Amino acid sequence: MKALIQIGKTFDYSFISEHMVIKTSIMKELIKRVESSPVTGDHWVEKIINSTDPSEPNGFSEFETYGTYCGVQHPDLYQLRELRTFRNAGKLYGRGVKDKQLAVLAQKYDMASLKNDIYLHFL
Repeated sequence: MKALIQIGKTFDYSFISEHMVIKTSIMKELIKRVESSPVTGDHWVEKIINSTDPSEPNGFSEFETYGTYCGVQHPDLYQLRELRTFRNAGKLYGRGVKDKQLAVLAQKYDMASLKNDIYLHFL
């Protein structure tokens, strides 16, 4: 992140989460910033790949980069929200979760992950 946008770890919390709202204009601004970085590459994707240490399993996070960029460059345009989440609901209920089970989950959690690509957001 430091090499790509010249901003290091700035906040004492992580922006990595089950979901994140992205403002397109800010994302385009961030991509232009990455493209103008001195990291080797002709495209922003190449620059991200080339800035990452291959021995580091978590060398880059789009959530962390976007969240940090917004927090520094546009602090008035974002708001943190702490959610009660359950990432392993799929191991407990599988994909065939029943309405009664959803009701129980909704009493305790704001969001439950049933499978890598299925998230339930309780309103």
